[in-house]
Amino acid sequence: MRTTTLRLLIAVALVASLHASAEPRPVTITASTVALHADGSSGDRVGRLRYRAGFHLTSGDDAFGGFSGLVVEEGGRMLAVSDQGHWLSAELVFAADGTLKGIAAGQMGALCDDDASPVIERERRDAEEIQALPGRGYLVSFERHHRIVFYEQAVDGVPSLTGPSRPFPFPPAMVTTRSNNGMEAVALLPDGRLLTFAEDLRTVEDDIIGWIGDPDRGDWRHVTLPTRDEFLPTGAATLPTGDVVLLERSFDKTTRTNSVRLTLLEARGFAPGARLEPRELALLESPLTVDNMEAVAVLPGPGGEVLIYLLSDDNYSDQQRTLLLQLELVE
Repeated sequence: MRTTTLRLLIAVALVASLHASAEPRPVTITASTVALHADGSSGDRVGRLRYRAGFHLTSGDDAFGGFSGLVVEEGGRMLAVSDQGHWLSAELVFAADGTLKGIAAGQMGALCDDDASPVIERERRDAEEIQALPGRGYLVSFERHHRIVFYEQAVDGVPSLTGPSRPFPFPPAMVTTRSNNGMEAVALLPDGRLLTFAEDLRTVEDDIIGWIGDPDRGDWRHVTLPTRDEFLPTGAATLPTGDVVLLERSFDKTTRTNSVRLTLLEARGFAPGARLEPRELALLESPLTVDNMEAVAVLPGPGGEVLIYLLSDDNYSDQQRTLLLQLELVE
Protein backbone atom coordinates (compact mmCIF):
# COMPACT_ATOMS: atom_id res chain seq x y z
CA MET A 1 0.00 0.00 0.00
CA ARG A 2 1.34 3.44 -0.85
CA THR A 3 2.54 5.59 2.02
CA THR A 4 0.11 8.33 0.98
CA THR A 5 -2.91 6.05 1.28
CA LEU A 6 -1.67 4.58 4.56
CA ARG A 7 -1.20 8.02 6.14
CA LEU A 8 -4.68 9.10 5.09
CA LEU A 9 -6.26 5.93 6.46
CA ILE A 10 -4.43 6.36 9.75
CA ALA A 11 -5.61 9.96 10.00
CA VAL A 12 -9.20 8.91 9.33
CA ALA A 13 -8.96 6.17 11.94
CA LEU A 14 -7.49 8.60 14.46
CA VAL A 15 -10.45 10.96 14.06
CA ALA A 16 -12.78 8.09 14.86
CA SER A 17 -10.70 7.07 17.88
CA LEU A 18 -10.98 10.60 19.31
CA HIS A 19 -14.78 10.35 19.45
CA ALA A 20 -14.60 9.11 23.02
CA SER A 21 -12.48 12.03 24.20
CA ALA A 22 -11.98 15.61 23.02
CA GLU A 23 -8.95 16.18 25.25
CA PRO A 24 -6.02 17.80 23.38
CA ARG A 25 -2.74 15.94 23.26
CA PRO A 26 0.86 17.24 23.12
CA VAL A 27 2.61 17.10 19.76
CA THR A 28 6.30 17.50 18.94
CA ILE A 29 7.05 19.37 15.72
CA THR A 30 10.34 19.38 13.81
CA ALA A 31 11.03 22.47 11.69
CA SER A 32 13.64 22.08 8.95
CA THR A 33 14.79 25.22 7.15
CA VAL A 34 13.88 25.68 3.49
CA ALA A 35 15.20 28.37 1.14
CA LEU A 36 13.15 30.57 -1.17
CA HIS A 37 14.93 29.15 -4.22
CA ALA A 38 14.71 25.38 -4.34
CA ASP A 39 17.37 25.27 -7.05
CA GLY A 40 19.99 27.00 -4.89
CA SER A 41 19.73 30.43 -6.54
CA SER A 42 20.25 33.53 -4.42
CA GLY A 43 17.89 36.40 -3.66
CA ASP A 44 15.12 37.11 -1.19
CA ARG A 45 12.64 39.08 -3.29
CA VAL A 46 9.56 37.79 -5.07
CA GLY A 47 7.29 40.50 -6.43
CA ARG A 48 6.42 42.94 -3.67
CA LEU A 49 7.42 40.47 -0.97
CA ARG A 50 10.69 39.73 0.79
CA TYR A 51 11.32 36.17 1.93
CA ARG A 52 12.06 36.14 5.66
CA ALA A 53 12.04 32.43 6.53
CA GLY A 54 10.59 29.06 5.65
CA PHE A 55 10.30 25.66 7.31
CA HIS A 56 9.25 22.13 6.42
CA LEU A 57 7.19 20.94 9.39
CA THR A 58 6.98 17.28 10.37
CA SER A 59 5.66 15.38 13.36
CA GLY A 60 5.35 11.83 14.58
CA ASP A 61 1.65 12.41 15.22
CA ASP A 62 -0.23 10.55 12.46
CA ALA A 63 -2.92 13.24 12.29
CA PHE A 64 -0.39 16.00 11.60
CA GLY A 65 -0.92 17.55 8.15
CA GLY A 66 -3.76 18.52 5.84
CA PHE A 67 -3.79 22.11 7.14
CA SER A 68 -6.12 24.44 5.25
CA GLY A 69 -6.64 27.40 7.59
CA LEU A 70 -4.25 29.49 9.71
CA VAL A 71 -4.29 32.22 12.35
CA VAL A 72 -1.14 33.81 13.80
CA GLU A 73 -1.86 35.84 16.92
CA GLU A 74 0.00 38.49 18.89
CA GLY A 75 2.49 36.76 21.10
CA GLY A 76 3.35 34.26 18.38
CA ARG A 77 0.77 31.53 18.76
CA MET A 78 -0.34 29.83 15.55
CA LEU A 79 -3.65 28.01 15.25
CA ALA A 80 -4.39 25.82 12.23
CA VAL A 81 -7.26 23.56 11.16
CA SER A 82 -7.10 20.54 8.89
CA ASP A 83 -9.40 18.94 6.33
CA GLN A 84 -9.49 15.79 8.47
CA GLY A 85 -11.12 17.59 11.39
CA HIS A 86 -8.10 18.42 13.55
CA TRP A 87 -6.76 21.62 15.07
CA LEU A 88 -3.13 22.48 15.88
CA SER A 89 -1.95 25.07 18.37
CA ALA A 90 1.78 25.84 18.65
CA GLU A 91 4.15 28.61 19.70
CA LEU A 92 6.27 30.25 17.02
CA VAL A 93 9.84 31.26 17.85
CA PHE A 94 11.15 34.60 16.57
CA ALA A 95 14.42 36.53 16.38
CA ALA A 96 14.52 40.06 17.81
CA ASP A 97 13.64 41.54 14.41
CA GLY A 98 10.55 39.36 14.09
CA THR A 99 12.06 36.82 11.68
CA LEU A 100 10.65 33.35 12.23
CA LYS A 101 13.26 31.02 13.75
CA GLY A 102 11.27 27.85 14.39
CA ILE A 103 8.27 26.33 16.09
CA ALA A 104 7.89 24.99 19.61
CA ALA A 105 5.98 21.92 20.70
CA GLY A 106 2.25 22.36 20.62
CA GLN A 107 -1.05 20.59 20.99
CA MET A 108 -3.47 18.88 18.64
CA GLY A 109 -7.08 17.94 19.08
CA ALA A 110 -10.30 17.19 17.27
CA LEU A 111 -12.67 19.90 16.06
CA CYS A 112 -15.85 19.48 18.05
CA ASP A 113 -19.57 19.69 17.44
CA ASP A 114 -22.25 21.52 19.38
CA ASP A 115 -22.28 18.71 21.97
CA ALA A 116 -18.47 19.00 22.47
CA SER A 117 -17.86 15.60 20.86
CA PRO A 118 -15.38 15.36 17.95
CA VAL A 119 -16.79 15.68 14.45
CA ILE A 120 -16.10 12.26 12.94
CA GLU A 121 -18.28 12.09 9.80
CA ARG A 122 -16.19 12.61 6.67
CA GLU A 123 -18.75 14.93 5.10
CA ARG A 124 -18.78 17.19 8.16
CA ARG A 125 -15.14 17.45 9.28
CA ASP A 126 -13.53 19.07 6.21
CA ALA A 127 -12.36 22.36 7.76
CA GLU A 128 -11.04 24.87 5.22
CA GLU A 129 -10.56 28.19 7.01
CA ILE A 130 -10.20 29.67 10.47
CA GLN A 131 -10.74 33.31 11.39
CA ALA A 132 -10.18 34.91 14.79
CA LEU A 133 -12.82 37.22 16.23
CA PRO A 134 -10.64 39.19 18.67
CA GLY A 135 -11.82 38.90 22.25
CA ARG A 136 -14.63 36.53 21.29
CA GLY A 137 -13.31 33.34 19.73
CA TYR A 138 -12.87 31.70 16.34
CA LEU A 139 -14.86 30.99 13.22
CA VAL A 140 -14.18 27.79 11.27
CA SER A 141 -15.63 27.21 7.81
CA PHE A 142 -16.29 23.70 6.49
CA GLU A 143 -16.95 22.37 3.02
CA ARG A 144 -18.82 19.25 1.82
CA HIS A 145 -21.38 19.93 4.54
CA HIS A 146 -21.11 23.71 4.07
CA ARG A 147 -21.28 25.76 7.25
CA ILE A 148 -19.48 28.18 9.54
CA VAL A 149 -19.28 27.46 13.27
CA PHE A 150 -18.14 29.57 16.21
CA TYR A 151 -15.88 28.49 19.08
CA GLU A 152 -15.67 30.69 22.16
CA GLN A 153 -12.33 31.96 23.42
CA ALA A 154 -11.11 29.89 26.38
CA VAL A 155 -11.37 31.64 29.74
CA ASP A 156 -7.59 31.64 30.23
CA GLY A 157 -7.01 33.05 26.74
CA VAL A 158 -5.50 29.86 25.36
CA PRO A 159 -6.91 29.01 21.91
CA SER A 160 -8.93 25.82 21.94
CA LEU A 161 -11.36 24.31 19.48
CA THR A 162 -12.51 21.47 21.69
CA GLY A 163 -16.01 22.91 21.65
CA PRO A 164 -18.80 23.04 21.97
CA SER A 165 -19.31 24.87 18.69
CA ARG A 166 -22.24 27.06 17.78
CA PRO A 167 -23.82 27.62 14.35
CA PHE A 168 -22.83 30.91 12.74
CA PRO A 169 -24.65 32.72 9.89
CA PHE A 170 -23.18 32.15 6.42
CA PRO A 171 -24.30 32.97 2.86
CA PRO A 172 -27.55 31.02 2.19
CA ALA A 173 -26.49 30.26 -1.39
CA MET A 174 -23.77 27.97 -0.02
CA VAL A 175 -26.33 25.43 1.19
CA THR A 176 -26.92 24.06 -2.32
CA THR A 177 -23.37 24.50 -3.61
CA ARG A 178 -21.33 21.47 -4.75
CA SER A 179 -19.54 19.70 -1.91
CA ASN A 180 -15.99 20.69 -2.97
CA ASN A 181 -16.82 24.36 -3.62
CA GLY A 182 -16.72 25.46 0.00
CA MET A 183 -15.81 28.72 1.69
CA GLU A 184 -12.05 28.45 1.37
CA ALA A 185 -11.30 32.13 2.07
CA VAL A 186 -12.77 34.11 4.98
CA ALA A 187 -11.46 37.49 6.16
CA LEU A 188 -12.67 39.74 8.97
CA LEU A 189 -12.83 43.37 7.85
CA PRO A 190 -12.10 46.25 10.28
CA ASP A 191 -15.78 47.25 10.43
CA GLY A 192 -16.82 43.75 11.57
CA ARG A 193 -18.10 42.52 8.22
CA LEU A 194 -16.85 39.27 6.71
CA LEU A 195 -15.52 38.77 3.20
CA THR A 196 -15.68 35.20 1.90
CA PHE A 197 -15.13 33.41 -1.39
CA ALA A 198 -16.23 29.97 -2.50
CA GLU A 199 -13.39 28.03 -4.10
CA ASP A 200 -14.88 27.62 -7.56
CA LEU A 201 -18.43 28.96 -7.65
CA ARG A 202 -18.80 31.16 -10.74
CA THR A 203 -21.11 33.60 -12.45
CA VAL A 204 -22.22 33.13 -16.06
CA GLU A 205 -19.38 35.54 -16.94
CA ASP A 206 -16.95 33.06 -15.29
CA ASP A 207 -16.14 35.31 -12.32
CA ILE A 208 -15.62 33.77 -8.87
CA ILE A 209 -18.55 34.46 -6.55
CA GLY A 210 -17.99 35.85 -3.07
CA TRP A 211 -20.01 37.56 -0.39
CA ILE A 212 -19.53 40.49 1.92
CA GLY A 213 -21.80 41.36 4.77
CA ASP A 214 -22.78 41.57 8.40
CA PRO A 215 -23.35 38.00 9.60
CA ASP A 216 -25.00 39.14 12.83
CA ARG A 217 -27.78 40.65 10.73
CA GLY A 218 -27.79 37.85 8.16
CA ASP A 219 -27.04 40.47 5.51
CA TRP A 220 -24.90 38.90 2.76
CA ARG A 221 -24.34 40.64 -0.59
CA HIS A 222 -22.58 39.32 -3.69
CA VAL A 223 -19.17 40.46 -4.83
CA THR A 224 -17.23 38.91 -7.71
CA LEU A 225 -13.60 38.26 -8.53
CA PRO A 226 -12.24 37.88 -12.06
CA THR A 227 -10.66 34.51 -12.82
CA ARG A 228 -7.18 34.51 -14.31
CA ASP A 229 -4.97 31.62 -15.38
CA GLU A 230 -6.98 29.00 -13.47
CA PHE A 231 -6.02 30.39 -10.07
CA LEU A 232 -8.66 29.78 -7.39
CA PRO A 233 -8.95 31.36 -3.91
CA THR A 234 -7.84 29.25 -0.96
CA GLY A 235 -7.32 31.80 1.83
CA ALA A 236 -7.60 35.44 2.84
CA ALA A 237 -6.26 37.72 5.57
CA THR A 238 -6.81 41.38 6.41
CA LEU A 239 -3.94 43.87 6.53
CA PRO A 240 -3.71 46.67 9.13
CA THR A 241 -4.80 49.07 6.36
CA GLY A 242 -8.09 47.21 5.91
CA ASP A 243 -7.02 45.84 2.54
CA VAL A 244 -7.15 42.05 2.13
CA VAL A 245 -4.43 39.68 0.96
CA LEU A 246 -5.95 36.91 -1.12
CA LEU A 247 -4.15 33.58 -1.55
CA GLU A 248 -4.83 31.80 -4.83
CA ARG A 249 -3.57 28.44 -6.03
CA SER A 250 -3.27 26.71 -9.39
CA PHE A 251 -2.37 23.05 -9.97
CA ASP A 252 -0.84 21.82 -13.23
CA LYS A 253 -2.03 18.24 -13.76
CA THR A 254 0.61 17.63 -16.43
CA THR A 255 3.66 18.60 -14.37
CA ARG A 256 1.98 17.84 -11.02
CA THR A 257 3.16 21.18 -9.66
CA ASN A 258 1.50 23.96 -7.69
CA SER A 259 1.70 27.68 -8.34
CA VAL A 260 0.64 30.27 -5.79
CA ARG A 261 -0.35 33.88 -6.27
CA LEU A 262 -0.86 36.55 -3.63
CA THR A 263 -3.01 39.51 -4.61
CA LEU A 264 -4.22 42.65 -2.87
CA LEU A 265 -7.90 43.58 -2.65
CA GLU A 266 -8.31 47.25 -1.71
CA ALA A 267 -10.71 48.11 1.10
CA ARG A 268 -12.29 50.94 -0.87
CA GLY A 269 -13.70 48.36 -3.27
CA PHE A 270 -15.62 46.38 -0.65
CA ALA A 271 -19.15 47.33 -1.59
CA PRO A 272 -22.20 45.16 -2.32
CA GLY A 273 -22.27 44.08 -5.94
CA ALA A 274 -18.67 45.14 -6.58
CA ARG A 275 -16.40 43.39 -9.05
CA LEU A 276 -13.15 43.41 -7.12
CA GLU A 277 -9.94 44.15 -9.00
CA PRO A 278 -6.99 42.33 -7.44
CA ARG A 279 -3.43 43.66 -7.74
CA GLU A 280 -0.70 41.04 -7.83
CA LEU A 281 1.80 41.07 -4.98
CA ALA A 282 3.79 37.96 -5.86
CA LEU A 283 3.74 34.76 -7.88
CA LEU A 284 5.40 31.71 -6.34
CA GLU A 285 6.10 28.84 -8.71
CA SER A 286 8.90 26.39 -9.50
CA PRO A 287 11.86 26.69 -8.99
CA LEU A 288 10.77 28.67 -5.93
CA THR A 289 9.87 26.69 -2.82
CA VAL A 290 6.13 26.14 -3.03
CA ASP A 291 3.56 23.45 -2.35
CA ASN A 292 -0.20 23.19 -1.99
CA MET A 293 -0.51 26.51 -0.11
CA GLU A 294 -4.03 26.82 1.28
CA ALA A 295 -3.72 29.09 4.31
CA VAL A 296 -2.59 32.68 4.84
CA ALA A 297 -2.30 34.85 7.94
CA VAL A 298 -1.03 38.36 8.64
CA LEU A 299 0.68 39.72 11.77
CA PRO A 300 2.65 42.99 12.11
CA GLY A 301 6.31 42.61 13.08
CA PRO A 302 8.01 44.42 15.99
CA GLY A 303 8.87 47.37 13.75
CA GLY A 304 5.38 47.66 12.30
CA GLU A 305 6.32 45.75 9.13
CA VAL A 306 3.59 43.55 7.65
CA LEU A 307 4.51 39.88 7.89
CA ILE A 308 2.56 37.34 5.83
CA TYR A 309 2.49 33.63 6.72
CA LEU A 310 1.64 30.84 4.30
CA LEU A 311 0.87 27.24 5.30
CA SER A 312 0.48 24.27 2.95
CA ASP A 313 -1.87 21.29 2.94
CA ASP A 314 0.17 18.13 2.28
CA ASN A 315 -2.96 16.02 1.67
CA TYR A 316 -1.31 13.35 3.84
CA SER A 317 0.83 12.55 0.81
CA ASP A 318 4.46 11.44 0.79
CA GLN A 319 4.82 13.54 -2.38
CA GLN A 320 3.94 16.81 -0.61
CA ARG A 321 5.12 18.79 2.40
CA THR A 322 3.73 20.92 5.20
CA LEU A 323 5.48 24.24 4.58
CA LEU A 324 5.29 27.33 6.79
CA LEU A 325 6.66 30.43 5.03
CA GLN A 326 7.12 33.96 6.37
CA LEU A 327 7.25 36.88 3.94
CA GLU A 328 7.38 40.63 4.42
CA LEU A 329 5.26 43.05 2.41
CA VAL A 330 7.61 45.62 0.91
CA GLU A 331 5.90 48.94 0.16
